[in-house]
Amino acid sequence: MALSRATQPGGASRRHATVGRVGLSERPASASLPLAARATRLAASYPLAQFPNGPLLAALGALAVAALTDGSLRHYARAAFYAALAAWAWDELARGTNWVRRAFGVAGLFYVIVKVGAALGA
Repeated sequence: MALSRATQPGGASRRHATVGRVGLSERPASASLPLAARATRLAASYPLAQFPNGPLLAALGALAVAALTDGSLRHYARAAFYAALAAWAWDELARGTNWVRRAFGVAGLFYVIVKVGAALGA
């Protein structure tokens, strides 16, 4: 570490330490990380999977009931599935943490619209 003199505005001088190649860098911290570390940081900021929230749990439960039953209970369970899936998709579209989650919301809403339209004879 070498000491050098620097002149401040107004003519006064001050001493400061200069740091060579072994010291601090002016590059951003993310640029100095290895590729795997940057990918891990990116994956943490773009969560794609998480524990299902309330509407998605309700949709999965209704789908399970619809798969295990017959008759009118099956029809009601499928209706509950589409309603809960639409609620989940709308929530993801409106409040998704990133663009991938919002795209899942769009896909979910599209699926519900197509299936309900087909059930109504459209």
